[in-house]
Amino acid sequence: MLLVGHHGSKISTSEKLLEVVGPKEAIISVGKNSFGHPTKEVLDRLEKYGVVVRMTDKEGSIKYSIKI
Repeated sequence: MLLVGHHGSKISTSEKLLEVVGPKEAIISVGKNSFGHPTKEVLDRLEKYGVVVRMTDKEGSIKYSIKI
């Protein structure tokens, strides 16, 4: 699981990060904004690496729990 940086701005979540971390899912905390977040560049980058994207503007609160 990856929490995408800065609401999915174009300089967040580099290809190098995706290569090293290899997330299967990513959460983008975002709402209606005038900045264009999340950007197409970040969404395309996540898609390129096969990452399932979840966004709070579409799903509301997203909760994960891990059992150890």
